[in-house]
Amino acid sequence: MLSEMNFVRFLEKNKKKIFLSKNIKIYNNSKSYYEIAQKSDLGIISGGITLFEFSASGIPSIAIPQHKHQIENITNLEKKNITRSLKKGMTVNTEDIIKNIDYLIKNYELRIKMHKKGKTTIDGRGLERITNIIKKILDLNL
Repeated sequence: MLSEMNFVRFLEKNKKKIFLSKNIKIYNNSKSYYEIAQKSDLGIISGGITLFEFSASGIPSIAIPQHKHQIENITNLEKKNITRSLKKGMTVNTEDIIKNIDYLIKNYELRIKMHKKGKTTIDGRGLERITNIIKKILDLNL
């Protein structure tokens, strides 16, 4: 399994082999994360909050779990055609990374579908819905 730093090194080392386009940039823990993400049309991300942020923003992604509980999130959103997984659980296979990146780069129509599906499925209004539920419960108990 590749650690985060090893994964970043792997991408940098294999950048020309993996990416056909010259318009590819690799960021790791950038201070301008949100600005960069909003300009992206594909992300290789973890399966936690970042997965939901990218989905809500309509950014197609390849999700790699950092923790076992993230596998369920990734699997559920992959079934809805919002993200792609490497289907290996916690194991990262370099051939799968290359295959998935190449597939999404070449498949513009799929990225558009993932964009639309992500924005409609993960609308970013969960906090508002939970707040309304709590307000209703509190009103009933008064």
